Amino acid sequence: MQTHAYVLRRPQGNAVLYSSSTLPSEADWLREAGGVDHQFLNHRDEAGPACDWVFDTFGAPLHCHELERDAIGKQCTVHGTFREEGYVLPDLLAIPTPGHCPGSTCYLWHGPDDDYLFTGDTVYLNEGRWEVYVSRGTTDEMIASLNRIAKLRFGFLLPGLFIGDVKDAQTDTSDVRRQTDAIISRLEQFLFRWNHSDGAYWRQGQGWR
Repeated sequence: MQTHAYVLRRPQGNAVLYSSSTLPSEADWLREAGGVDHQFLNHRDEAGPACDWVFDTFGAPLHCHELERDAIGKQCTVHGTFREEGYVLPDLLAIPTPGHCPGSTCYLWHGPDDDYLFTGDTVYLNEGRWEVYVSRGTTDEMIASLNRIAKLRFGFLLPGLFIGDVKDAQTDTSDVRRQTDAIISRLEQFLFRWNHSDGAYWRQGQGWR
């Protein structure tokens, strides 16, 4: 299992998506690339001292979803939050996608040559297969988030976490729908389990009905 951050190189100012403890070791490269003007996190598990280092070194404020503020604030300083879907930069759309955590957020970047969806841990790659992990959110939230992702148009999916050698996925509209439908199907199989002895079913967190 590996995690990493991304640097969006933009004429209007570079942005770091997610965070990594190795960022300080990349200080010279970051300076040569033009520094960092903005930081955005997907969720609380990405927070750490490196976020404060980026702010102290480059003056780049850290932003996250409001529901992640308190948890992230225990690890580093949060300078701004958002709640609704909307553009946090002219070319960067923040899309709340709860399920992994209450304030998990994907970011759709309209890059110079394509559109890129950064999913953090909302969707990760396991030997190239799209996967999800419901951690502090709910399965219903994750299914709703996957349906939102399925309606987006992007050419590359870039997670914050991957297992194996495949770090990103080139995709298109039909593939996104196929991948998200497959995940939803697996989640629904987990969510509804029949008790064949009495015809009842179990719904996650709600017991037998």
